[in-house]
Amino acid sequence: MQGECVKKPKNNGNVKTTTIVTSTVVNGGWSEYSEFSECSFSCGTGVAIRTRQCNNPAPADGGADCIGSSTDFKVCNAEPCLGKKTDVRAAQCKDKLSNWRYLDRLHSWAPMENLNSSLQCRLTCMSKNTGDVVVSEYDVIDGTRCSYDNPNGICVQGKCQEIGCDSVLESGKTEDLCGICEGDNSKCRSVTGSYVKSKKKKYQRVVVIPAGARHIEITEVTNTKHFFALKNPEKSSWILNGMGKQSQSKEFVDVASHFVYVNDGFEEKLVTYGPISQSMLLMVFSTKDQRRANFTYKYVLPSEDLAVSRSDDLYLWQEVGWSKCNKQCGGGWQTQSFECRRQSDNQIVGNELCGKADYDPINSRRLCNTQPCKQKRFEWQTDPWEHCTRTCGSGGIQIRGVRCIKVDKGRENTVNNRKCPGPMPANSQACNNDPCPLVWRTGEWSECSVSCGLGVMTRTVTCSIPSMRSSDYQCPETKPESSSECDMGECASKQVKSKKCVPVSGSLLCNPKLRHLYCGLEGYEEICCVTCDGSAAVIQDSDEAQTADDLPIP
Repeated sequence: MQGECVKKPKNNGNVKTTTIVTSTVVNGGWSEYSEFSECSFSCGTGVAIRTRQCNNPAPADGGADCIGSSTDFKVCNAEPCLGKKTDVRAAQCKDKLSNWRYLDRLHSWAPMENLNSSLQCRLTCMSKNTGDVVVSEYDVIDGTRCSYDNPNGICVQGKCQEIGCDSVLESGKTEDLCGICEGDNSKCRSVTGSYVKSKKKKYQRVVVIPAGARHIEITEVTNTKHFFALKNPEKSSWILNGMGKQSQSKEFVDVASHFVYVNDGFEEKLVTYGPISQSMLLMVFSTKDQRRANFTYKYVLPSEDLAVSRSDDLYLWQEVGWSKCNKQCGGGWQTQSFECRRQSDNQIVGNELCGKADYDPINSRRLCNTQPCKQKRFEWQTDPWEHCTRTCGSGGIQIRGVRCIKVDKGRENTVNNRKCPGPMPANSQACNNDPCPLVWRTGEWSECSVSCGLGVMTRTVTCSIPSMRSSDYQCPETKPESSSECDMGECASKQVKSKKCVPVSGSLLCNPKLRHLYCGLEGYEEICCVTCDGSAAVIQDSDEAQTADDLPIP
């Protein structure tokens, strides 16, 4: 009445006004940002974070929360790192998981490209021991590239953010084929070559692909049993198809690049986007196949990286180490391996530049495994498990090579499986069969169920499992709350003389199906005339008792 809430008039027509004390709604406001954190990387593009609080003022009495994000970030230390390029994901796999016992043992971990775009910023690693792929609980460090194959994205607090080649967020600027920002490929040079030779020796050197090379592609032109291999000459370690064994088709990460290797019996091919952080030695392994090996390779480099060597460069042999003994017993030989390196940049070059003055391969050898040989025997030999075909769900398979070998006078030869004792070890097994994790999605909160006093607000909480292969997915055990108590302030009251309780009609609060949700609220028995067990409530005659006119109506 006249802008003021009043009590309903009684039969005698007298009006008694009562002012309702209401609380003021306070919407939330942001505080000032904190100082930016230290940059996540010292070079090569890092991220600095700053935060703010929704406490200036804090939301109160039903006021709205602050709009926007509580965090802000900026790109920092975008200048390229000097010296050798390091793989920051590889370092994180080592730091986070090296002391973690998986399958009751410690493992050596390598980074793995996660093909699920929503998990690109989760640290995903592959065991070098078993080939198992693990999606860890850790997000990668802010500033880490979202993908080896996409230079235009960095991870910030577990989410991929678009970034240009100029290290400016969402600038849209891209690199050309040789990695020059906003370049037009005019300064790029494509290097191509081929290897077409008859059988010479097991591993034949073809070419050293230099560090920084991009868009590398190696292909077998003719379908033979010969295969190519890659080696890291700086670490003297195999990258692909080492020790005379050809791998199955697989994806892997090495020298800070994501590789895709295809070997399906009809085609052998390797591709990577690059750039590779260290040089790779391309070799061809010759088998007993009498056909000529025929392989091609190509890669892209900035033209300045293809400059010819200076005439005053110094070339020296550098010791790599001793080869594997050619016999397991009875006396064999090891040869000492050397590489010819250019001293100005320590790059591996052709042996002809060093000459033979300081290194004679024939005389650089020594005796090994001189112990007597045991009687010949037959035994099973197994290769390490390949990586699993799936990271989660059902249907994941990993395979390995299994063969029967004869060991005689320190030499190993593959023979018919029937000669080995006992059953043949399994060459395949199921893997990564845990359900793929999903996420709970929550809707907006509803309005409070009452206009004053204590009520309830609700929201939808869903986790959608795909209809196809539903058993491959699982919602998290902890489900967000779908209802919450809300306080709308005290309700007005007046005196009543009648002891008769009249439930508020049409109220959501008094719905029998929802009684277990609301019956514990203050004033529920006076509103709905029942107790929690469904029996009639006894209402005492009191000057302070609430009536249907004073009660909140949902």
